[in-house]
Amino acid sequence: MSRRDVLQRAPIAAAMLGFPTVACAQESANAGLFIDIATLQWPASVTTIVTEGWSRKGIGGGRYVFDSRIDRTWVQRYPRSSAISADGRGFRLYQIGGDVRQYGAIGDGRQDDTAAINEALSRGGSVTLPGPATYRVTGRLLVPIDATQLQFDASVTLHTTAWRYRGGQIPFGNAIHITGDDCEIVGAGPTSVIRNESSDANGIGFLHCGGGRVAGLSLQGGKDQLSAITDDTFQSAISIVNDPASNRHGRPSRTVVEDCTISNWMQYGINLYGALARDIVIRRNVITHSGVTDDRESVGGGIAVTRGVGPVLIERNVIASNKGCGVFISSAGVQITDIVILENQIAHNGREGICCSEERQFGAISSVGQRGVTIRKNRINNNSAAGVRAGTYDGVGSIVGLSILDNDVARNRGSGVLLQANTDATQSVDAVVTDNRFVANGDYGIAIGLNRIGLRYGGNRFDRNRQGDSVDHRGGTAHRLIEP
Repeated sequence: MSRRDVLQRAPIAAAMLGFPTVACAQESANAGLFIDIATLQWPASVTTIVTEGWSRKGIGGGRYVFDSRIDRTWVQRYPRSSAISADGRGFRLYQIGGDVRQYGAIGDGRQDDTAAINEALSRGGSVTLPGPATYRVTGRLLVPIDATQLQFDASVTLHTTAWRYRGGQIPFGNAIHITGDDCEIVGAGPTSVIRNESSDANGIGFLHCGGGRVAGLSLQGGKDQLSAITDDTFQSAISIVNDPASNRHGRPSRTVVEDCTISNWMQYGINLYGALARDIVIRRNVITHSGVTDDRESVGGGIAVTRGVGPVLIERNVIASNKGCGVFISSAGVQITDIVILENQIAHNGREGICCSEERQFGAISSVGQRGVTIRKNRINNNSAAGVRAGTYDGVGSIVGLSILDNDVARNRGSGVLLQANTDATQSVDAVVTDNRFVANGDYGIAIGLNRIGLRYGGNRFDRNRQGDSVDHRGGTAHRLIEP
């Protein structure tokens, strides 16, 4: 398009789109495509350029405004949303965020859309992945600006590949890597998909920041194409890592994860780690098939809560058919507080349904542990070890204020509840076990190990547990708990 064509078409385009015409101080012109802007000259009266596409007509059209601040440095930083015309005038996309196609994304499943989506995210705002489409991403998508929102339309797949672990945590491996506070990654439901293949990255990661929200997504891991790595802060669907030493603002995570379907990840469905990973809600999610059975480094847990996390509410989720525990809790050397596990279905997992464990191999130390874990109104069935196991081992850790209340605990291969403790009085387990139903578990309904266990119990019902209703070894000989 020549400069003469642009000048002739500008009044027509302006009139059609409702912008001021040539006789006014400001005009609108049509450039055809964004990539044409830099090749043309624009009269000083043209302050708005309307395009019909980014590099292809009909895909990614937008409105660009003259901005005197736009220079070569600006364009080098934002090459997909700003341009300097042939006569030296700078134009930029009129809004921040917006449709990723306005930054050159195609969504055909073949083109690498990493750079386009990253530029859309780089200035914050609300960014949309329109569908139906498959956006292929070969690196990390970076979300550094507070209150950024990335929205998936229905029938959108974000296909993340290629990020591989190289023996360290720099750069940290999150396909969507969030360092801004109060950010959201939200979808329209089951057809809004993050599919992670041939990549060691977590699907979504909040790293040392003020958290946000993840909702309405299907997160599909590509575990069958990977080998597990020793550092299990990777290869999970959602990672929330927030440590005081690395969070410059000291803001807690305060994250909600809700209404997501999470399956086939190598390590965990959701991994929470660090003393600022606090005020977290995990509700109404389906978390299944984490882990690879014959891979020794693959943990395969549903939800992991470690190293100072809490308060956390884990509510009304389905956590099933994972290689390891349904829910795993360990202080890892920093006090865990106020974990509530409420009204979940936890079934068919390869180890315990819920495991609260203080052990040296998990980083536990003698002076700290877990305080205030409540397990209430859950259905904990058909797991391959105990329904609930809580223990302190190796002379480290303590579990205080453990409440196991009004749960259905049935058909687990081990005991319904197993409590074990150290000999040291400061590394004990203190628990309340009341009003539960223990049915057809492979060992006992309730089994109490030797040593320092404080137990209050009553109102429990037992039926057809293979070894009996209960066994208590605390006195050095096995005897039955007598319900008050």
